[in-house]
Amino acid sequence: MVVRVGSGFNRQDFHVDKALLCARSDFFRAALNGYWRESWENQVELPEQSAGVFQHYLQWLSGITLSMQLGSRIDNMAISSTLYRLVSFGDAIQDLDFVDVMGDTIKDFHALSKIEWNPVSIYQNTSKSSPLRTHCVDEIVRVHGMDYSDHEAYVERDFYKDVVNRYCEINNQFHLLHRSRSEPFYYPEDLYGKCRYHRHKGAGGDCYLRKGLGGFKFLTLNAATPQNSLMTSSALQP
Repeated sequence: MVVRVGSGFNRQDFHVDKALLCARSDFFRAALNGYWRESWENQVELPEQSAGVFQHYLQWLSGITLSMQLGSRIDNMAISSTLYRLVSFGDAIQDLDFVDVMGDTIKDFHALSKIEWNPVSIYQNTSKSSPLRTHCVDEIVRVHGMDYSDHEAYVERDFYKDVVNRYCEINNQFHLLHRSRSEPFYYPEDLYGKCRYHRHKGAGGDCYLRKGLGGFKFLTLNAATPQNSLMTSSALQP
């Protein structure tokens, strides 16, 4: 089958395995197995997506793991922007496992690169129910508490509302658990586990870790070294 990605001069056709796409994505499964034009034409158009993002998704489906050396702050910011768009793409095609894997990749990226989470980009690229928003808010609250200030983020009112609600929630839980202000502020993952940031289908549903797909990685990140500081974003195309 053919997936036509992008529009105008940036449009690109991909010949892909229909069964593979339908096995992973609820969107493709619905489009290609119903009484829709896409089903009898055996073609799906994604005009709002980029060919580079779709190519990375196909690499993930094929089990290819990219290896990347982090470098300058500018290069690392470009990497983070692409990772955020990949989460948005996963949301659009309804591949929850891919969204979860990308969320964990982004967490590892921020921990290794020391680049702070970008709430503006995250809130613009994700839905209200996205676990990536939850993770971003948890990290902002953990690092800054209520002292976080970013003039750009003021355009995202939902972000500041979520920060205030999360700060109050964590404080209430903290005092119920420890009953002492002298103990360190806990990290939400310590209480909820990694699956707090994963989507689960239905009550008690499984995420990719519970399915035993923990080794199904998208990207292996390595800290930058003086000798390899420029080996960065060439493997990730926007």
